[in-house]
Amino acid sequence: MKHEVLMICYSRTGTTLTVARLLAAMAGWQLALIEDVAPRAGWVGDVRCVWDALLKRKPPYHYIGPPPGRFDHVVLMSPIWMGRLASPMRSYLRAGSLRTSGP
Repeated sequence: MKHEVLMICYSRTGTTLTVARLLAAMAGWQLALIEDVAPRAGWVGDVRCVWDALLKRKPPYHYIGPPPGRFDHVVLMSPIWMGRLASPMRSYLRAGSLRTSGP
């Protein structure tokens, strides 16, 4: 019996995304992305990341991919900021998007 796996990735700089793409390709998993609504480039983006992490903010995000409820398993990939899960991934999880059921 084959289990369908979806990997959901958030990557600010592209490093996590590179690893996620390699892992998904090797394992035969589908890849979905979480992207920032507002850019986090440069030192201003760095400062926003720190404040978002420390204050546990839930910034808006875009989800690009199939509904996770269609899969048997979901793997999450995200950087850690200031000892906490990256804020866009935290926003996604708090929205309860993984609880949706498939068709």
